[in-house]
Amino acid sequence: MYEALRTLPDNVYVFHSLRWIRAPGTSVAPQGESDFLIFDPDRGLLVIEVKSGGIHVDAGYWYHNDLYGVTSRLLGGVFDAI
Repeated sequence: MYEALRTLPDNVYVFHSLRWIRAPGTSVAPQGESDFLIFDPDRGLLVIEVKSGGIHVDAGYWYHNDLYGVTSRLLGGVFDAI
């Protein structure tokens, strides 16, 4: 992933392991971390979460297969393939 992100133009900023803390009064996790945050002044922000294992889509739902053989449905609802 690092090598791929190195090929981005010089005006694009990449932040690795960016920690965040929730705003008071919200129901999200109190703290977390983004593997990569990419800021492109022409396109905006992109957050990338890097996982080991595999990702697949079944009936419009995204699933993650970890290195121990456990499959979990990812949050975010249904993905409509184009």
